Amino acid sequence: MAVDRPKKQPPHDDVVRSVEDQAFAAFYPINASRAFQEVVDQLTYVIRAGIYPVGSRLPTVEALARQMNVSRPTVGEALGVLATYGVVETRRGATGGTKVISSAIPTDLMRLSGRRFDVPLRQLAEARRVIEMELARLAGLHATEEHFAELQRAIDLLEPARGRPADWVHANDLFHYTIAKAADNEPLAVYSHELMEQLAIVLDGFDESYTDFEHTVHIHEATLAALRSRSESRIKSVMDEHLREIEEVATWFDSLSPEEKANRPTIPSVHRRPGASGPTRHR
Repeated sequence: MAVDRPKKQPPHDDVVRSVEDQAFAAFYPINASRAFQEVVDQLTYVIRAGIYPVGSRLPTVEALARQMNVSRPTVGEALGVLATYGVVETRRGATGGTKVISSAIPTDLMRLSGRRFDVPLRQLAEARRVIEMELARLAGLHATEEHFAELQRAIDLLEPARGRPADWVHANDLFHYTIAKAADNEPLAVYSHELMEQLAIVLDGFDESYTDFEHTVHIHEATLAALRSRSESRIKSVMDEHLREIEEVATWFDSLSPEEKANRPTIPSVHRRPGASGPTRHR
């Protein structure tokens, strides 16, 4: 008697399904009283981290509700807020769904999500050093050629973002999110996300004219080269330079009075690559 055997899917379909499954796995069950804020935080995370890039469609409301262990109205409310801020758009019908239309998350939206730390900027910078140093070390061990290609794409986003602060910040942050992804350590990646959002909130509104484009590209390219070398000492050295700027900014920022902070002064030059002109700051 003939036995019906299941048909094998084409290899390409297997690959696509695997990628989709990995992206969907970025959502996790929520067991907290602040369910709405947690949903917003998870959605902003997967968008800022490039897990769901611009043009991609998010899972359905039903699927997200099941994955996060919350009600469909809670997910719908969170998506509605993201739509209000111009991050996603939702269309009805068979070809509808929720599509990501912007990866630049406004800081007002970040303030709705996650846990926030009312601490000096210095403490955020110190915590970031511990986490990002370890993420970079792990990325040097685990990064694949695809991760390196993603890091290069993040660097390539900097040039078109000149003069557009929100896109500039996104390109900078996407580079760090990709390092976290390459490190293959989910807890550290989540901690890094929380710190990066908090830093973005604290530093929101500062004059972007202090950014030195050439140095920002230089330090990102140097970081990528160090990761490619897989040399732990080289990675540590370049990450020390990469992170030192925000620590020096933090020292200056914490010395200001509340009134001075409220006036959003231009951040002074804290580091200058030999031969570069102008003040610098990057994330």
